Amino acid sequence: MDPYHNAVLTRLFESPEPFVLVLNSFRLNERLIAQQGTFLVQGDIDRSFDDNLRKMGSESDLRKNLHRIVVDVELLTTV
Repeated sequence: MDPYHNAVLTRLFESPEPFVLVLNSFRLNERLIAQQGTFLVQGDIDRSFDDNLRKMGSESDLRKNLHRIVVDVELLTTV
């Protein structure tokens, strides 16, 4: 892990704060490469993910910059 992310995660263990950090894996296996996965780390695990996310900015900023995509797995498996 790079020094910046290592310092952030170390600080979180000492004093959790509500936020969400985008973290890309430094080791990729075939599955992660195929999924093009990104990890989201919440700063305060005693709070909900949504609460951590809300602390990242105003409601209008979040609505403008975040998009939710819902995949209906049942629809995909009934082909």
